Amino acid sequence: MQVVWFVISAVFIKVSFLGLGLLAIFIATIALGVLSSRLNYLNPEQKNQFSRLFKTGLILHFCVYFGLILKLTFIDGWQDVATFFVGHLVMHHIMSSLIGAIALIMAIRIFNQRHTPSL
Repeated sequence: MQVVWFVISAVFIKVSFLGLGLLAIFIATIALGVLSSRLNYLNPEQKNQFSRLFKTGLILHFCVYFGLILKLTFIDGWQDVATFFVGHLVMHHIMSSLIGAIALIMAIRIFNQRHTPSL
């Protein structure tokens, strides 16, 4: 069952790296819903770790969309639209790679904790 969650995490990370925020939000929401249901057979520690990964990604994607909407309020006229698009593209690439990197590091930590021997 853990392999399924690692695959879902990998898809979420890849979608985040590609900059498909709405799809990443959809995947994270569905994953959190399944994690909170009785359909998963993970132990509570791993459930919390995967839940934290998807919640972090969800919150970060919502923050990026909030920043985009906030940036939209600063447009004064048609001359600012080109600057908005260029600024959005730069911010979009930086934030997408940052969210994907954070989710990747969290997934690697979950994977490594799974394979560390207990002392």
